[in-house]
Amino acid sequence: MIVPAAIMPKAEDIRDPADIPKPDPQPHDDQNPLPLREGELIICKDDPSSTEWYVAEVWKVLLDKVEVKYLSTRTPALEDYPNTTVDQVRARLKQAHFRRTWFFSSGKNAGKGTSKPPFPNNPNLRVWSGPLPNRELPAVLLVRAIAINGFGVMSKKTLELASNLSLPHAVTPLIEDAVPAPDCNNESYYTVSGSEMFDTTRKAL
Repeated sequence: MIVPAAIMPKAEDIRDPADIPKPDPQPHDDQNPLPLREGELIICKDDPSSTEWYVAEVWKVLLDKVEVKYLSTRTPALEDYPNTTVDQVRARLKQAHFRRTWFFSSGKNAGKGTSKPPFPNNPNLRVWSGPLPNRELPAVLLVRAIAINGFGVMSKKTLELASNLSLPHAVTPLIEDAVPAPDCNNESYYTVSGSEMFDTTRKAL
């Protein structure tokens, strides 16, 4: 296509849609909610009556509900949570690594979770997922558009918001947790889109 030079936009004004800035992590505002986006990471409860929160990826945005894929962590919440300080909660959450989780549907580990992807060895694994009905969203959504790095560690802004929540995070030990996890730390953060970082498994050799 030929464009007259007089109306050609400047190079600095040409932007790829993929480069459009995404919102920073922020508390859910029921009065002015952000539209849910597939691939967005959120902090939520799995039920309005839940006393813990989870990190989850928005998987499908449907007319009457939202399907999410939950991430798990082995890092326990602090005891006597109501009497802990924000600094104590932040320090504990810095130690947490959130990971994609599947469950065995049969065999000796039936009902147990794993962080290893289904293929090629375990095609019968089912991803840990669940529905959030639209009518429950005001009660279950806590923090929107969070960011974690490649090791599942929360970004600084996400940590600040998560550590100020009135509820502790949920803990879901997996079969791999019988083996000590490596002490990984990476300060390069990004917001997950789709399954770009959860379809591989890192192993310490």
